[in-house]
Amino acid sequence: MRTPPLECGRGTWAATPAGMAARDLLRAQSKGREAAEFATMADMGWRMRRSWRADANAWAAREHEAKARFAEVAKPHLDHLDTTIATAEIRTAELHGEVGAFEHWQRQHPEAGRRLSRLEADITRLDRQLAPEVDQAVGLDLRLIDLGLRPPTPEPPGHGLGLGL
Repeated sequence: MRTPPLECGRGTWAATPAGMAARDLLRAQSKGREAAEFATMADMGWRMRRSWRADANAWAAREHEAKARFAEVAKPHLDHLDTTIATAEIRTAELHGEVGAFEHWQRQHPEAGRRLSRLEADITRLDRQLAPEVDQAVGLDLRLIDLGLRPPTPEPPGHGLGLGL
């Protein structure tokens, strides 16, 4: 399983206090394991093993401090992520329910999909058929627009004598 970016101090978290605390914790854990492993190697002299045991204890203390620091700095972010994940899981469950209800409705109304497709095709056909008439009624010539020219702007109605009253 992959370690999340916050817990390894990478990605968006790299330059944040939480990211730095995470990397400090990982380093202390790694160095502590390494020192503990070297402390048990039989092919080393007792002085070297004693030195590695002391290092292992020192890294264990650093790990303890790093865990406390990470918990302090990362807690608000982890709480926010937990809330976001919980909300997403709830919404996912709701959507699964909606999909189930829709699939049930589709099974109860098998003709609906065909009818919607026919209506969509009719609308597209009518749109293509009526587009030139609508453009002409509105006073637009799309060929001018296609050529990059602006159609003449219609004059607003005048006042008084210009109205033919």
